[in-house]
Amino acid sequence: MNDLRPRAALFRYPEPLARWVARREMTLQEAHRRLHHWCVRLAPVRHLTERYEFLKFVLAERIKQEEVRCELVAHRIRQAVRPLLAGSTPSNALLALAHGVNGENGLTLPEAEVTAIVRDMVYWSLPPASPGRRRHAR
Repeated sequence: MNDLRPRAALFRYPEPLARWVARREMTLQEAHRRLHHWCVRLAPVRHLTERYEFLKFVLAERIKQEEVRCELVAHRIRQAVRPLLAGSTPSNALLALAHGVNGENGLTLPEAEVTAIVRDMVYWSLPPASPGRRRHAR
């Protein structure tokens, strides 16, 4: 009975690591190091290698899931902001909408990344330079 609690904690640990790796807040090597340290603390010695290899697999799958979630939220932000680019909507309203969409989806993307998405969309929505100008208006 005492062995059930550490094992359950052991299998929940890759979730936050995957979120941090997908958001680029931690490197994959650091996540593997922390996973190994956690596995050494909680897994019995006879099962250490098998559990560590399995948890590395779980971590890789969770990272893929988190990356897909990030791409999906970025797409939703672009869909929400795109109709407002045609009008003269202020940039702070665009940013508020984008951050609202990110918040509705569980704050999947960091604030800087949401801002970069909106800034990139505004940049590409600008008209090109007039023929007499040397530099591009964007």
